[in-house]
Amino acid sequence: MSMEDVVRVRPVRAEDRDAVLALAGRLTEGVAEWRDAQAVVAAARDWLAAFLSAGDAARGAVFVAVAGG
Repeated sequence: MSMEDVVRVRPVRAEDRDAVLALAGRLTEGVAEWRDAQAVVAAARDWLAAFLSAGDAARGAVFVAVAGG
């Protein structure tokens, strides 16, 4: 197994902020058609931004998958 094949899952870090927020739009996948997709993205970004700003006081968990370093 090469390093490119290894996927690690770890808690989100401060340096992941921009990448995590950029992926918020993908959270609209599977959302009911009658829901406003832009409102879903905005809510997801707001929640993620608040979570990442809360540091140790954050409630919940966000994990990232890292492939090949």
